[in-house]
Formats: sequence, structure tokens, C-alpha cells
Amino acid sequence: MKKAVLISIILMIAMTTQSYAGYFFNYPSDGKFKQQSIDYDVWYYEGDPDWTIKAPDKWQHMMGSYVSAEILSLMVDDKLAGGLVFTLGVLKEVEDGYREGWSVRDIFMDALGVGASLLNNDDYKIWCDWDKDTVQLKLSISIK
Repeated sequence: MKKAVLISIILMIAMTTQSYAGYFFNYPSDGKFKQQSIDYDVWYYEGDPDWTIKAPDKWQHMMGSYVSAEILSLMVDDKLAGGLVFTLGVLKEVEDGYREGWSVRDIFMDALGVGASLLNNDDYKIWCDWDKDTVQLKLSISIK
């Protein structure tokens, strides 16, 4: 348990240290911290105009946080796992703030994913789904 926490802390430090920027975050940065405007904070990431694939960015944030918290909770306490995963999400948004701008929606979806990991049980489940046009938050309740 202590080893997993130590590894997580080392990864958080390594991913946010400037000396590792070339390894982890090699995107251009203008050195100014900024917030992304709602007009550019899209629910779907659309890549090259020749591509027809839309990536559900906010779905990736929620489900990535959910799965990461679930996996880490196998090694450490559930709340500690959720805290570490959410901290990584916030640190990633800080890094994004120096590139294209940090996103309120990304942090919200990260928190929702960690929350779903902490709250899901046999009686109900919260998850995020998507199709070609929408990102949907769903709740499933078991009636016994």
C-alpha cells in the first residue's frame, strides 16, 4: 500500500516538473496561465477536417477518472485513490492552462468520475455514455 502511494506521488511530481516536460508534455506553451472559454471548451474533440471521427473528450475525462480510481482502489483505500486520481486531473488541467487553457468542464467530469467510483455499489451505478452527437450521464438503479 505504501509503495503504491509513493509511486503515485512520484508520478504526480514527475508529470508536473519542468525538467520532464519534454517527456510527458511536449506541446507548445506560451508561458501564460489561462482559462479556456466556453466557446472553445467543446464536449467533443474534432481533429483534422479529413477525419470523420469525433472523440468524446468529456466522456474520456469521466471514464478515465472512474477506471483509474477503481484500479488504484485495489491497492489503497478508496478515498485515497479518488483523491490521488482527482489531484492528477487537476494537475493536468494546470498544465493545460499553460497551453490552450484549463477547462472547468474537464475538472467537473474528472470529479464526477471519481465520485462515481466512490458511490457506485450493487444497488445503483452512475456512468457516462456517448453517441455521435451527445455525451450522456446515466443512472442505473436495481429494484429488489
